[in-house]
Amino acid sequence: MGAALVVPVAQTSPAGWRLALGIWLGLALIAMAVLMPWLRRHRTSTTHNTATEATAYRSPWASALGWQVTIFMGLQSVAFYVLMAWLPTIEQSRGIPATTAGIHLSVFLLISVFASLVTGGILHRGSDQRLVSFTSALLTFVTFLGLALAPDLILLWVLLGAIGCGSLIVIALSLFSLRTVNYPQAASLSGMAQSVGYGLGAAGPVIFGGLRDLSGDWAPPLLLTAGTMAVLAGKGVLAGRDRVISSPAGSHHAS
Repeated sequence: MGAALVVPVAQTSPAGWRLALGIWLGLALIAMAVLMPWLRRHRTSTTHNTATEATAYRSPWASALGWQVTIFMGLQSVAFYVLMAWLPTIEQSRGIPATTAGIHLSVFLLISVFASLVTGGILHRGSDQRLVSFTSALLTFVTFLGLALAPDLILLWVLLGAIGCGSLIVIALSLFSLRTVNYPQAASLSGMAQSVGYGLGAAGPVIFGGLRDLSGDWAPPLLLTAGTMAVLAGKGVLAGRDRVISSPAGSHHAS
């Protein structure tokens, strides 16, 4: 909703973009006011026994599978944040009005939500996650390639990119538990994959914009990102195998 409404509000209000952003600040403050009492009520219910013996597990930092999941997490973040940062600008540079570009971004986000819900429902139906990981990454590959080579079909690329990105985030987050043997190891993999992964995701839009400035055209950064999505597809096949990061004592799965 915010992506669709912010430009019309900014264009019709004397306060311009300040009011358009301030509306969402107001909603955030309301959300905080609703949440804080709930946090105070439930704080005591989250206590646990700190004397419990720590469970041994292999560090994901020393595991090839841990790095495959981490790179998968990072590259899918690159896809999402590059599109969030640059899709409206790309559209406007090709003559699409800012309001329409905002609506396209809103559609992208809404479809992503439904794609996430569907992926969550089908993720565990097969023997592993290779097919769904590869297919979702392939959609992002086609999205960036299409934006570079056939920009007139923008709504098609918005649709495919939304399905791909919405599916990928659910897969990436699910892999933290699917590829580990216990909760402490899952927490460790989550910390590794999200810290490194979101670091890559943060760098993606900056590198994309820098390459656009150097080349003077959208095609080079779009094609480079498409190539990155091809790597993502390969990592999806590796991370999607039915394996876990083995414990120090060994496991029936390989790491």
